[in-house]
Amino acid sequence: MASSGESGQRPGDGPPPGVQVDQDMQFQRREWAVQRIGWVAGVLVLAASLAGALGHGPLSHAEAEGLDGALHVKYERIVRSNRPVDLTFSLAAGTGNETVLWLSREMMERMSVEAVRPEPVRWWATPARTGLVFAHAPDTAPGDRLAVALRVEVQTVGGLGGEVGVEGRDGGVRVWMLALP
Repeated sequence: MASSGESGQRPGDGPPPGVQVDQDMQFQRREWAVQRIGWVAGVLVLAASLAGALGHGPLSHAEAEGLDGALHVKYERIVRSNRPVDLTFSLAAGTGNETVLWLSREMMERMSVEAVRPEPVRWWATPARTGLVFAHAPDTAPGDRLAVALRVEVQTVGGLGGEVGVEGRDGGVRVWMLALP
């Protein structure tokens, strides 16, 4: 019988005494290492999923606000393609009795609007933007907040970016989402 140094086996690596088994302990150790790596990868994917890296979780929630504070938007960074997702806006009311929320063409081309709350009094579109016009009460002061919710469905897989803003106010807010299949 060879000593453990000559055969490459460690004590306890062999079969029990009296049992004839063909074995390759080097292969077995590699298999165990691959299994451990698989378990670690599975746990990491599960943890990322629970945290929202695959949608609907703390890592997925996002908020953005315009520089002048006229617009605040809450949305999901990671969404599922062809599934409804909500975008919620808090708009500063403008002068007069209407406030316009606009969305860039690059956003509107890749998603469909399923529902809007409250219902806009009218919509308009230009080559660059789509606008939703909301009426507010006559006693609404400029700067009072108007809550708007859009239920949209992203029609593509991949990154979706664009701008949203309040008509007549400085700039817009950049929104970016990743649509998974």
